[in-house]
Amino acid sequence: MKASVYRSSQHYRGHVIDVTCFLLDGRIAYQYKVRAMATDELRCEDSSVNGNHITDQAALDEAFRAARGWIERYPLPWPFAPQAAEPT
Repeated sequence: MKASVYRSSQHYRGHVIDVTCFLLDGRIAYQYKVRAMATDELRCEDSSVNGNHITDQAALDEAFRAARGWIERYPLPWPFAPQAAEPT
């Protein structure tokens, strides 16, 4: 499948990983964003601008692998969830 833009998401260790694949000079490149699930804080953003993938699936696999690797190197501090709201 060679779509002009293809998006997918995964949850991993308290994060949401959003990947966008796109055509670049006849090849498929990707961009990924890693957000903290509890706060929606953007923690990382990266891309493969060399566009060396032949299929969307290959680009997705590499993007998710890279994002999960980043999460392993820079895990969320404990606790993962934000503080509970003050009682009213």
